[in-house]
Amino acid sequence: SEIGVWNYQPQDVIAKGRVGPGQILAVDTETGQVLDTDSIDNRLKSRHPYKQWLRKNALRIQATIDDNDHGSAFYDVDQLKQYMKMYQVTFEERDQVLRPLGEQGYEAVGSMGDDTPMAVLSQRVRTPYDYFRQQFAQVTNPPIDPLREAIVMSLEICLGAERNIFQESPEHASRVILSSPVISPAKWRSLMNLDLPGFERQIID
Repeated sequence: SEIGVWNYQPQDVIAKGRVGPGQILAVDTETGQVLDTDSIDNRLKSRHPYKQWLRKNALRIQATIDDNDHGSAFYDVDQLKQYMKMYQVTFEERDQVLRPLGEQGYEAVGSMGDDTPMAVLSQRVRTPYDYFRQQFAQVTNPPIDPLREAIVMSLEICLGAERNIFQESPEHASRVILSSPVISPAKWRSLMNLDLPGFERQIID
């Protein structure tokens, strides 16, 4: 839309394009060079042997298809009801959010509206964060998820020390990589049995 703000001749144009999703455009002010996404990626990835660092130091914990251990319940029915009341898990949340996850394996779709009374005027006990409201503009973008929008989003997380990003070294790649923060019992056992320096753990009961 701003193509007409600069008076140029067509023969002076070297390249045309646009910055797409997940892309970047930069200018080297010392050399005057315009860098597109590929040029920036090539310049950054050639500074150090990052792939070799990851292969040597990183540990990716994977789940196996034949793992049928789905875990066991930690609480009986009475304890579960007690904890749900303690953390104010409402009937609506159990019925509209948790039930579709457990019975059908998909996330429930709902609106972002809230028709409950304001916490300060409510006759029921409300959590502290219910007393805070945020005004925002709601848009109709599709749901953000790592399957349909893998190019811009990932649930992958890394465990381990985060070192100085301005002094890159092979020790920066000494991380444990998980594909999701929600882990299976098999991944949990792998983490608990991990015997690597810097990955000590404590169980808080």
